[in-house]
Amino acid sequence: MKDGLDVVRSKVQAITAKVKANHYPTADGISYLEAKHLLLLNYCQSLVYYLLRKAKGLSIEGHPVVQSLVEIRLFLEKVRPIDKKLQYQIQKLTRVSSSAVDKGGLSEEEEDATTTQKEEDLLKYRPNPDMLVNIAPELSEPY
Repeated sequence: MKDGLDVVRSKVQAITAKVKANHYPTADGISYLEAKHLLLLNYCQSLVYYLLRKAKGLSIEGHPVVQSLVEIRLFLEKVRPIDKKLQYQIQKLTRVSSSAVDKGGLSEEEEDATTTQKEEDLLKYRPNPDMLVNIAPELSEPY
């Protein structure tokens, strides 16, 4: 367990150094997926610390880690509807990127044909504004 903790510490310190050196610019904020990833990572860290305290027989009653776990769990539950809305788009993008990696060695002509085909495929799944339903009641009299 001690060796694993040392490995995690060294990796976290390396990442922290890169962030401080501006290798990961976040001036415009961070993406939704990155924020969720960091939230899940923090949840896992808190959960491991909670389990460590329980394994050592230490009291967890009133400990801040319990409050942290509850807060993070609440955040994760609140972003679940957003995940459902973005699930299809994320799956589509990961399929496109993984197929591009799998087809790594194509000629220029094949690559152009594949790119055109991918663009056509992506356009098939774009939202159709004509299918949107107006939920506001129609007003018969202008004000």
